[in-house]
Amino acid sequence: MAPRVSGTAAATAAQPYTLNLTTSTAPDTLSVNWGDGQTETLSSSATTATHAYASAGTFNVTVTATAASSCARWASRWCSPPTRT
Repeated sequence: MAPRVSGTAAATAAQPYTLNLTTSTAPDTLSVNWGDGQTETLSSSATTATHAYASAGTFNVTVTATAASSCARWASRWCSPPTRT
């Protein structure tokens, strides 16, 4: 059930950054830690997650899928927004 995460490796600061999410079996919850102090809980049927970074930097984005048995699986993606101009 580990989620599969895809998205570009770079995002523009203050612009929406979207991850595409897939799981082999539907989890009860999906949680995204955007790596900048922001987290988001998504519905189990979510196929995308969107976030806007306030400033430039390198962020480790972690997606966790949790089943009713409380077994969590995760996937990570590095996102590095360019310097804001």
